[in-house]
Amino acid sequence: MIIPDLFRLNDWSTRRFNLFIWSILVAYDFSFISNVPLYSIEILSKILGFVILTFIPGYIILRIFKVHDIDRVVTLLLAIGLSLSFIMIFGFTVNMFLPYIGVSKPISTFLLFYSLNISILVLMIIYYFRDKKFNSSQNQLRITFSPMLFYFILLPLFSILGTESVNHYNFNMPVLILLFVISLSPILIALDRISRDLYPFMILSISLAILYNMNLISTHLWSYDIFYEAHTSKYVLENGIWNPGNKTMVPLLLFTILSPVYSLICDLNVIWVFKIIFPFFFSLTPLALYYVYKELDFGNYKIDSEIAMLSVFVFIFFYGFYKDMPDKQHIAELFLALILILSIFNTQKRILLFIFSFSLVVSHYGISYFFVFSLIFVSMMSRFRVNADTSFLTPTYTLLFSVLTFSWYIYISAGDVFEVITQVGYHFLSGIKDIFQANNDGRSASAYLSYLSNGILWVIYMLIHLILQFFIFIGVLNLLLSIMHNKTKSFEIALLTIIFYAFLFVQFFKTYGMGLDRILQITLILLSPLSIWGYSFCVKNLNSVYARIISKRIYRNKENGNLNLIFESTLTRNEAINKNHITNLSKKARLCFSIFLMIFFVFNSGFIFWMTGYPLPGYCININPNSGWPVYSESEICGVDWLKSHENEHNRIAVFNQWDTIKSRDGLLVAENFYSKDLIPIQTNTTTLYNSYLFLGKYSVDKVEDGEEDVDLQDTLFYNSTLKNSNKIYNSEKSHLYLAE
Repeated sequence: MIIPDLFRLNDWSTRRFNLFIWSILVAYDFSFISNVPLYSIEILSKILGFVILTFIPGYIILRIFKVHDIDRVVTLLLAIGLSLSFIMIFGFTVNMFLPYIGVSKPISTFLLFYSLNISILVLMIIYYFRDKKFNSSQNQLRITFSPMLFYFILLPLFSILGTESVNHYNFNMPVLILLFVISLSPILIALDRISRDLYPFMILSISLAILYNMNLISTHLWSYDIFYEAHTSKYVLENGIWNPGNKTMVPLLLFTILSPVYSLICDLNVIWVFKIIFPFFFSLTPLALYYVYKELDFGNYKIDSEIAMLSVFVFIFFYGFYKDMPDKQHIAELFLALILILSIFNTQKRILLFIFSFSLVVSHYGISYFFVFSLIFVSMMSRFRVNADTSFLTPTYTLLFSVLTFSWYIYISAGDVFEVITQVGYHFLSGIKDIFQANNDGRSASAYLSYLSNGILWVIYMLIHLILQFFIFIGVLNLLLSIMHNKTKSFEIALLTIIFYAFLFVQFFKTYGMGLDRILQITLILLSPLSIWGYSFCVKNLNSVYARIISKRIYRNKENGNLNLIFESTLTRNEAINKNHITNLSKKARLCFSIFLMIFFVFNSGFIFWMTGYPLPGYCININPNSGWPVYSESEICGVDWLKSHENEHNRIAVFNQWDTIKSRDGLLVAENFYSKDLIPIQTNTTTLYNSYLFLGKYSVDKVEDGEEDVDLQDTLFYNSTLKNSNKIYNSEKSHLYLAE
């Protein structure tokens, strides 16, 4: 079947392109202004709003910069990245300048609606004068229907049905079936059961299936940092403006601009922006990495499409890919992947690199600073470049990115984050001498390995991760040798990979505030292909040893009486290997690695733990919502909503929390609606509490944390001295509210 190639809108003729863009925009505007859902179907208006924000600006910008005739999926990725960047820049501009002409709430529905229409009109005018003479080259797409195509279409839908089954019926069998089916995907690749034309769609389908299977559990947020970020977005939506000097908010355009704009234009509760739209954005990261991996050339190691696919599965099968709701780190990884694409494909459009770099900076400060340090390393080593492909990762780009990063956090964030990062950098440099001393924050590799075993499966689980790390280590050594012998064509990417591994290696001993799993998830962006390189190196050396053993056995075979004649003139060493069926070793080796990936996923996803009756890892809420990660009941959510509606300046809010920062289960939910530093942390030995509300969730109504143990609430000093004398003002089965006067 032949259809218009929507992936290459930028390659359509001017007339067709204009007609398509204006048709979508007029349909959405009519629905918005008349307040009548298109064709009486409300979701169509939401979809049109999503399309306008996610695709339309990006494709127009591609035409403005005359980007044509490149791979359709790469075009799609660049268009989406440019659209997200445009929305953040557009929203930031509206937020900063409209107040100067008397607009007190620039981030509001109607102002955004009219401002967005005007900005798209301006983009269309610019594009028309710059690209109106372009002759259409790619405007049709041939689709071949196959059972595998339908399978990948249905996979995310089945994932959504599985989460609904868990949410409403507490029945997880569809989820378990989904996880097992997904685990077989690398094997299908190794057995050549998937057409290479379907590889990109396969990546997107499986990524969406995994992410939605986790994110759609519950009708509310779960995870950890996402609650602080949601507080920022809700604050902007309630007040209609973002004040960069307001220290109660996360100073990232991802939450101050992007999520509020999507919420208003798509008429979605911001909770669903985080649960539906952000996972879609993050699902594009593995897709972008696939195109990066395919183009890598490390001299002795060139990656074909199949190896690139297996490398992508290393990235998405690691639990760090889905254990949290996609937030600042994950969206920043998308922009980092897009920067790598520009570096690999070298489109000669440096303005695109600048746009994605700015978007990375305003999405996550951690990755931004890490990337700055990485670029400095690449710039320092670039003078040793020999026979290497040129890219954008030059000293000039390093300076540009550094200026962008430090400028944003010094001036927009009032220097607070910059001060923190400076302290971290000082701590890093001053602590080099004792870098191999394990810290005691419980998040380094040495701390993970010191955990008491819960059984043989946990030991196997750790061994699987150690094997993967061993493969990566061998791959890094091979890459270093390739660099030293000037064989690497993708020189800058190779250097980035080395510094990524150096950062990961440090995290095995000192986490500097970030858990090892988070760091591994970030560094796997470039380290995933090296795991297969390391595996291949091990297989080849084992094969060499095995071949020598076989040859010696044949040589020593005296049954026919013509020992030397058989080996020397009739049977060479290679033929000896062939007789033992090692001619297909490469294919078999890939199959073995795909089986390793299958095992890797059934452990990471919790499938094997559930099937054998072992305790689940805490993040496996898609299998059991009570496995450990904070998943909230409707009653708890209603309790916090009631608290929000009765907020006043005379009463503060208290929650049980035994840490320096608010990160208890109750504290996270309350922090979604209230500034976390204004909350009063209560511990079991607290004896005084005045003029404050106290929120108790479904667990703390009975038991609260005291150190590493849970104790009965009524047995605590706080209960006997304060709580039992307070007034209970809200009561439900899963949450209570008290007023201590």
